[in-house]
Amino acid sequence: MQALYSPNGRCALAYQNDGNLWFYRDNVAVWFSGTGHQSPGRVAMQPDGNLVVYNAGNHPVWSARTDGNPGSHLAVQDDGNVVIYRPGGGAAWASYTNARPASGDTIGSDEALYPGHELVSQDGRTMLTFQVDGNVVVYRGGRALWSSRTDRHEPGRLAMQHDGNLVAYDKWNTPLWSSRTDRNPGSRLVVQNDGNVVVYRPVGGAAWATNTVAHF
Repeated sequence: MQALYSPNGRCALAYQNDGNLWFYRDNVAVWFSGTGHQSPGRVAMQPDGNLVVYNAGNHPVWSARTDGNPGSHLAVQDDGNVVIYRPGGGAAWASYTNARPASGDTIGSDEALYPGHELVSQDGRTMLTFQVDGNVVVYRGGRALWSSRTDRHEPGRLAMQHDGNLVAYDKWNTPLWSSRTDRNPGSRLVVQNDGNVVVYRPVGGAAWATNTVAHF
């Protein structure tokens, strides 16, 4: 495995033997290229400014779509983001992984749930997961109770934004789904023991819920 590290050593962009380009923040995987089905080849920052993952047969299997920016460079930053910068300044591409990774049963304000990770209720029976197929799903006892219906997309992050909106983004920072709870700054999401997943306002009261209490 080959890796690039941020100056503080807490973030790493690694090309692994499974053929995936992974980005880790404090040892938590927060981004991946989705090329694990390919035999590993190389990762190239090309003269045209495009970052490209090639398989063992020298075929491109993923790119940052940043061609047309010759002389660009990639930076692994201390803030948890990977960015391709144009020579004259300005970002041509970013991983959008600077939000703190969520854990436990809560996504706090300005935190995010990243692909392949989940939140689990305190009793361990209800799970909210952001799947690698792009779908956000609530499970209880192995049975799906609710989903965002955003499968068949390259997943980016499920972000609890500062404005109170819960938004699922793809890898290109395009919103796929939201709870439509903006104008509630400081809100948080909680996976509850009763099977419900709720966005709570800071002052109390639910702004949004999956309404899955009665499903078990």
